[in-house]
Amino acid sequence: MNEKRVLLLLAIAVPPPALDALGPVVAEHTVETPWGRIGPMAERASGDGPAFLVQPYFGLPTRLDPRATVWAARQLGIQRLIGWDAGVALSRYLHRGDTVIVDDYIDHVHHQPTTLFEEWGIGGIEQVPAFCPQIREALRKALPHAIDGGVYLAVDGPRRESRAEARLYRAWGGDVIGQNLVPEVALAKELGLCYAGLVTVVDRAADLPPDDEGGTLRDALRTVLEALPKVAWELVGELSCRCQQAGAGASERRPLVE
Repeated sequence: MNEKRVLLLLAIAVPPPALDALGPVVAEHTVETPWGRIGPMAERASGDGPAFLVQPYFGLPTRLDPRATVWAARQLGIQRLIGWDAGVALSRYLHRGDTVIVDDYIDHVHHQPTTLFEEWGIGGIEQVPAFCPQIREALRKALPHAIDGGVYLAVDGPRRESRAEARLYRAWGGDVIGQNLVPEVALAKELGLCYAGLVTVVDRAADLPPDDEGGTLRDALRTVLEALPKVAWELVGELSCRCQQAGAGASERRPLVE
C-alpha cells in the first residue's frame, strides 16, 4: 500500500481553483474495475510530500458505482480514503458551514449495492468502529474547530426529506443527512481499507428554521481544504488502526458483478 497517498471522494461543490490548496496536479489515474471505469482522478501533491487523489463524487443520478470506487483505490495501492460530503443538519445545534467528523452511521440507503462479494463464509464484518479511528484523529488535529462526533443518516436522494422524515430521522439518533458516505464505508471495510467521513453542513432539515446564506459555507470549505494537507502528513507512516484486518482474505473472494 502507498502510505503517502489519500483518496479524497469530493461530494461537495468546491470551485476547481480552490483545489490548488492540495498542491498542483502531478498525475492522473484511470482504473478499470468489474463495475466500470473510475477516473481520471487528479493526483495533487507539493514536492515529495503526501498526495491526494481527488475524485468528484455526487449523489444520484450521476453517482459512481461505490463498489468501483473502493476497488479502484485498492488497485492503486491506496489504503486511506476520506469522503467529504455536503450534509443537511438534523441536529438543532448544527448550522450552515459547520463541519462534522462523523463517528457512526445509520444506513437508510435502498438502491446501492451493499457488498462486493458473492460468498462470505462464516459471519460478517463488524462495523465498530464505523469510521477509521486513525484518520479521524488526524482530522481532529487538523480541524480543531470541527464538531467531533455525530451520526450520519444515509439516504438515497436526490430528493430532500419531508418534515415528517426529518422528525423520524432525528428520533433515530441522526445528526446529519447525506448521500455519499454509505455504502462506501462498509464496502471499504470489505477490502480492509481505512475510510473516514467528513460532512460540511450546507442546509438545515425541512422542519428547522433556515440559516442566513452569508459567507459561512465558503469560509468552511476554505478551512477544510487548507487543513487537508496537514491530515495527509499526519497519516504518513505505518497504520495504527485495525481496518486492514477486517478485509483479510478479500483478494481470494470472488467479486460480485451484476
